[in-house]
Amino acid sequence: MRVFNVVRTLEPELRGEIVFADILGLAALSVKATPVFDLLQKSPKLFVGCVRSDDNPSENPQDIIKNGIKVRKDAYEACTLPDATQRIVHFLFPQKAWVANMDAFAPFYVSPNI
Repeated sequence: MRVFNVVRTLEPELRGEIVFADILGLAALSVKATPVFDLLQKSPKLFVGCVRSDDNPSENPQDIIKNGIKVRKDAYEACTLPDATQRIVHFLFPQKAWVANMDAFAPFYVSPNI
């Protein structure tokens, strides 16, 4: 229920900016995978490679993502369901999954405990 409360808050602000599935995924991370959501807010480059406000736009996005493997892994492990959390992140950020040589759109099982 808390996830949908977050969706209800976020959706009007993000309407037209990103698709509903992404809003739902971000809401799920914010409620059920707080360490990953906090890392995403603090260091979005670790998930997307580059952001518009980058100081050094010449950095290779794949290198930025690869350099964040340990930090992201620690954040996943701090979550209740690290595998499910990682799959949500891969769905939301397919370039991150591609750099990690993983299939972002592979079917996955989501535990009813989420």
